[in-house]
Amino acid sequence: PADEYGYEFRIASGDYQPEANTAVMDWTTYNFILSSNVKLYGGFAGTEKSLSERKAGNETTLSGLAAGNIQTISVVRGSDAKGVIIDGFTIRNGEKGIFLTSDTNSEVKVKDCRIEDNTVNGVQASSTTRIEIDSSVIANNGTTASNSEGGGINAAGSAITLKDSTLIGNKAQYHGGAVFFGVSPTVKNPTLIAE
Repeated sequence: PADEYGYEFRIASGDYQPEANTAVMDWTTYNFILSSNVKLYGGFAGTEKSLSERKAGNETTLSGLAAGNIQTISVVRGSDAKGVIIDGFTIRNGEKGIFLTSDTNSEVKVKDCRIEDNTVNGVQASSTTRIEIDSSVIANNGTTASNSEGGGINAAGSAITLKDSTLIGNKAQYHGGAVFFGVSPTVKNPTLIAE
């Protein structure tokens, strides 16, 4: 894990999958794990010297589909992760795109991301998590299976802020195709929620 000063990772364009333990070969339990004070930036060609030099078209994808089309439970997972930034990624093809749990006030900012084609939730944030989603698209997530909730965002008990983001094409059978909130969200600037 990162120390109090944290780490910054700049990740080149390409498709990335979490690695399985070849002795177990259970892809469903493998994720990209978040640690506190880590800043993740995608969308680099590999020649940039600063964040401001990133250009559109360099897609960095974190995928929940492994060899043989085996699907992981969550693509990105964090527990009690504070001071985290996820910026410039496409996160797709897991059961859950981002899954956050907390007993001690996790804090995660998602910016300039596309979270799509996850079969249960685009984002699930539980317990005392605080999450900000800024300038992102959450699309085509969820399921119509019995008792499904918040296909785009399922944030029961979490404090969530949505800013300049679009939620479209998400679905759930029980509560909230786009969103299911346990605590009233903060919505800033134009945010489109269309299902």
